[in-house]
Amino acid sequence: VTEERITGDIKIGNNVFIGANCVLLPGTIIEDNVIIGANSVVKGLLETNCIYVGSPVEKIKTGWFE
Repeated sequence: VTEERITGDIKIGNNVFIGANCVLLPGTIIEDNVIIGANSVVKGLLETNCIYVGSPVEKIKTGWFE
């Protein structure tokens, strides 16, 4: 039996709130001024000044911090 592992850095910007019980998968990039709701599963690029929730994570609001 072979075991496959996916690796990658997780980068978190400034002024980021990550809710309870979130899972950040390898290779995730979270830019500045981002809110992630509780119990979200996060993968990929989360853009600046946005709010994300869900499993898998979805953008629900843009420009909240401007």
